[in-house]
Parts: sequence; C-alpha cells; structure tokens
Amino acid sequence: MDNIASIEQQVIAARKNISTDEQLALNEYITDNSKSAAVTWLLWIFFGCLGAHRFYLNHKRAGLMLTLWIIGLITSTFFIGFILLAIVWVWWLVDAFSIQQWIKEDRIQKAYDGIPIITGKSVLELTGMQSSSFNVNIDDEIDFSKPR
Repeated sequence: MDNIASIEQQVIAARKNISTDEQLALNEYITDNSKSAAVTWLLWIFFGCLGAHRFYLNHKRAGLMLTLWIIGLITSTFFIGFILLAIVWVWWLVDAFSIQQWIKEDRIQKAYDGIPIITGKSVLELTGMQSSSFNVNIDDEIDFSKPR
C-alpha cells in the first residue's frame, strides 16, 4: 500500500510539470489502458465466487479463489465442501469493499506507465528525483578487484 501511495505522489508531482496537451493525451492513455469499473463489478456480481474480477484486475490469489470454489463444489456432498464454499462467499463479499481501491491503483499505475510514453521523460525526471535505485553514483570509481 505504501508503494502505491508513493507512486501516486510521484504521478501528481509529474503531472504538474507537463503541458495541457500532454495532460489530455495522458488522460486518454489512462482511459484506454486501465481496467473498466463496470466490467469489474459485473464480473464480481456474476462470476465473483470464481474469482473472475481478480483475474480481470490481475490481482493476487485469483487462482486460489477459483480452486477453493471448485474443490468446495466437488466435496459439497461432504460437510467440508460447504465450509470451503462459505469461505469463498465471505471472501467474495469482502472483495466488494476492495474493488474500488484496486481500480484506483490500476489507474495510478497506468498513469505512471503512460507519462514516459506521452512525454518522453520518466516520472523521476519530471519530478526532479534521483533515478538511481542502487544509491551508486555513476561517476564514482569502483574497484571490482577487491571483495566487499
């Protein structure tokens, strides 16, 4: 969650440094490439117990939800099957409270991915942040002959 908040702050800062035409192009890119809220909710309503909404949003544990549902159906002649189905139904209901956040995260990620495509500059360049994730200055001389 902290990662998506950081990305969101970077996107907000980067969007302040791009032109109006680039803003419009970015908005169009986000709309064209992000997942549809309507499709997500329809998948949740009709195929939610199968994890279809999770598959659509490329969210974690979609396969686990589907597997539990299938095993629950197969073993429903035994008592254990109803327990598994109940777990999936509760999980399905809990997902209803998470879908809007997942859609928001998808749109933020698409904005982050789209900014370099639209502007030709990375988000880090537009915000003035350092792009080195290894904390190594390229100008520093490193002696690779000595072990660290």
